[in-house]
Amino acid sequence: MGNAPTVTPMDRPTTADQLPGWTFDPELTIVAFSAQRMGIPWVNGVFKGVRGKLHLNWDTPLATTCRGEIDARRLLPGHPRLNTELRTADFLDVENHPRLGFAGRLVEQSGADEYEADAQIAIRGVTRQVRMNVTYLGQWRSPFWVGDERIGALTRVGLRAGALIMRDDLGTPLESESRDDRNAIEITLNINAILDSDLRATGAIEHFDTAAPI
Repeated sequence: MGNAPTVTPMDRPTTADQLPGWTFDPELTIVAFSAQRMGIPWVNGVFKGVRGKLHLNWDTPLATTCRGEIDARRLLPGHPRLNTELRTADFLDVENHPRLGFAGRLVEQSGADEYEADAQIAIRGVTRQVRMNVTYLGQWRSPFWVGDERIGALTRVGLRAGALIMRDDLGTPLESESRDDRNAIEITLNINAILDSDLRATGAIEHFDTAAPI
């Protein structure tokens, strides 16, 4: 097994650590991969169990930062061929690189709820800089249950981010030498995060790993 990937934290605004903290809900935060060959998606996968933290106050959205880690071994059950191909050395090489990492910050607003983010993504032990499109999905409150007992309400926030990474950037080039999206891996990150102060106030924090990801 390889070690967890190292992602150098992005330079944060001096106020970032003073922003409200949010912890990813690993049951509702997913990462989807779609590998494209000659413009046709030909292998797809979804991973859950994503750990991560946000520092976010939507009054100052461009101060938002994010950091997380994906266990590449936690591929959702699906077609056996899907599980096998995504795990192999041709794709994620899970045997040698069982974890993926990411870190980023919002840098530009492009629409009412649309943003651009500079991100670092560690795949197969190598960190790459990518530009991601981010959509703010809003904030809401929802009840939190432990068994049949409702122990309080939690404030949640939703974000969706997407990016393209050229497959040959992973060291596994396809037959075509084209650098367009015909030979790309599309990554979609759907974040559902819970306000840390609510986790502490309700006692729900006992049911979440709020430690910063590696």
